[in-house]
Amino acid sequence: MKYRAIPALEAVKKVMPKTNRENDRMRFAAKRKSRVGVQVFLNQKSVSYFLGACGFFSVLGLSSCLTTSIEKPSTATPSPTPSPTYSVPSGAKAAKIIFKNTSGGSFNSPAAGGTAPAPASGLQAVRVFDADGTQHTTWPEWLTSVEIGITGTAANSSDANCARFADATDPTTTCDFDDDAATPEVSCGAAQYLFRVSDYDCAQTASATEGTGGPSDTVYIRASFNRDTSKLGESENILAVLEYASSALNSAPANPTTCFSGGEFNPTTPGCADSVWYAFLKHNAYEISNRFLMITPPAFAYVSATDNRGGGGVSTKQIVLPLARDSTLSVFQMSRIKGLASGNFGTKCGTNSALCVGTVFYSLTFYRI
Repeated sequence: MKYRAIPALEAVKKVMPKTNRENDRMRFAAKRKSRVGVQVFLNQKSVSYFLGACGFFSVLGLSSCLTTSIEKPSTATPSPTPSPTYSVPSGAKAAKIIFKNTSGGSFNSPAAGGTAPAPASGLQAVRVFDADGTQHTTWPEWLTSVEIGITGTAANSSDANCARFADATDPTTTCDFDDDAATPEVSCGAAQYLFRVSDYDCAQTASATEGTGGPSDTVYIRASFNRDTSKLGESENILAVLEYASSALNSAPANPTTCFSGGEFNPTTPGCADSVWYAFLKHNAYEISNRFLMITPPAFAYVSATDNRGGGGVSTKQIVLPLARDSTLSVFQMSRIKGLASGNFGTKCGTNSALCVGTVFYSLTFYRI
């Protein structure tokens, strides 16, 4: 095995007498602990040259003086990287919308004929409450508005009993779930003053009451937020707590494979759900976006022919709105997408039967988190 000689060291060998080289090697070896060593192999014999004599190599113009030092690692604790700080605006930390058209609710009674299906044309909330039900004296600046769609002639000529506040006739509505004249019918209507959606009535004008989550839906709840960082902090999100009751005539399918398309669950497929509501998180009210969340299904209760029972108890759903990830997100909308076809209710449901198939809304509370 042959090794190529280093030119700089060959030059040193020619100008340095052999005796001097031997003496220097011994002297430099004594100082090896503080010198940088370069070892070369010539003709399979090890010859070590220690480059401690910086002056000599500088004279030859072959090298500059390089020094190497080893420092003891510092034991000082490194300063932590400062965390970013955010300012949280003052003001109300919660805003509760109560779905009643009384002084104890957020709405006044709508005009006859319902509301036009367009942003800012729905029935506007005029009173807002704290989380404990105490009415705010001033409207929170971070919540721009909350509106709901009321059906009627103004809303694409939809059935007026589809989406409205329950009146005195609703609590008296009854249904016969077991189709037995010998057993008494049971109550299946909503309590008075609550905002309720009766799918039996929506089905009478189905094309006018089906939605997409867009600006022209007729049955919806839409909330708009003020994204000014002096009103709602850039690091703040919203926790929406929906209090509602939902009921269905048919239970979930035993074999739900037909409810999937391309690996995605599609509850609007016939036989998959009696009523479908989606939630949308949008940049503005006119945007049509993909659904953010599915509100129903599931329903909280199903009609029981055995027990001649229907209706659903009040439950809640918590929804985190990640506004901090996008400073332009400003609209939260829940829309009725689709329901049972008119001929699929049989004799069990009738007009104003929101607790046969339908949804009754109690409240929607927004928390700044």
